[in-house]
Amino acid sequence: MKKLSFILLIFIIGFSLCACGGKQSAPQPTAVPTEAPATAVPTEVPTEVPAEEPKAEEPIREEVSPAAEEAKPGEENIGAFMAEPMEGVITIPTFGLKLTLPESVRDYPVAAAGMVMEHFAYANFYLVQEKDPNDSLYSFAMIYAYPDKLDQDGMMEHIGFNGIAVSELGNNDALYYYGLRTDKALEAMPNAFDELYSNMTEDQREIHKKLVDASADILNGMEILDLTLPKVPQVAELESSEIMDYVMPDLDGNDVRLGDLIKDNKVTMLNVWGIDCGPCMLEMPALAKLSQKYQDQGFGIIGLTSDLKDTSGGIDPSLMEEAKDIIADLKVDYPILAMTQANYDQMKIAGTPTTYFVDSAGNNIGDPILGSKTDGDWEKLIVDALASVK
Repeated sequence: MKKLSFILLIFIIGFSLCACGGKQSAPQPTAVPTEAPATAVPTEVPTEVPAEEPKAEEPIREEVSPAAEEAKPGEENIGAFMAEPMEGVITIPTFGLKLTLPESVRDYPVAAAGMVMEHFAYANFYLVQEKDPNDSLYSFAMIYAYPDKLDQDGMMEHIGFNGIAVSELGNNDALYYYGLRTDKALEAMPNAFDELYSNMTEDQREIHKKLVDASADILNGMEILDLTLPKVPQVAELESSEIMDYVMPDLDGNDVRLGDLIKDNKVTMLNVWGIDCGPCMLEMPALAKLSQKYQDQGFGIIGLTSDLKDTSGGIDPSLMEEAKDIIADLKVDYPILAMTQANYDQMKIAGTPTTYFVDSAGNNIGDPILGSKTDGDWEKLIVDALASVK
């Protein structure tokens, strides 16, 4: 499954994403990756090289979607992107970055794919595989970007490595950039690429190793560009009188009144997630363990899947089956419901993951949360929520 293979990359490299923009999709690079308009991932991406070679100073771009043309300033830069080098230079305006590859690795088939969100952005630079050009798992460098500057503790929490493997690259008015040196990261995780290398030819392995060895020089070739991002949306509080009466189908299509699940718990976490949200799926196995750990104290979790909607606002059966497969793979055993477009609009979801804590009557406990958190942070929030309810 493509989405779970993307999660595998995240675990291998050892970082944690923060939040997905509302209704965004994960990047799907093609044989000739190009930079996509950031507001949405296009449904069709050209897979043939254009007849006329573009000039090096003019990055390849897709046609701008109507949504991007109508976006407020900064919103057009939100979403997935894909890019390939031109004469050794990878330019990604929506990420605020231009990267010049060192001469030693300039002739290798490489590409970049990533995502820009209001809270977080990343770019994955990877070796393109001839047998599967869509596979971006063969990473040789990663760049992460945050609205706020990270200290050493922040690097360990968000990226998983300290300053030995992660270096600060600079900032513009929108983001602070951090680069993961895979050569240093491999000193901490020496077997990280073993499984990937088992699927490569000897020549491909040697190329990838050279790219990894050059990761410091690659990051040194980065130039930061001007970038505008919209203000972070505020998460709307839920009205207890309304939320208890929300009706959503479970993943078998049976309608469930949300209040019937909430009323039996002292505290319920409502976790809005999406099948195209990497940060959501990363934290769900840990949430499942926390649900079991605190179940006897009256705690429960309900997962609300936000992106199974069809064009009419109902639920797409094929997407529901995909969600069921993901839940099985992640070994999540708490209840999962599917949000219709009406539910999505009622809750005024700004992005995923979005999380609410409510009591047995549906009253908000604390502020709603936009974005993912570490296992320890979630556990502290759960303990505090339980302690606040008598």
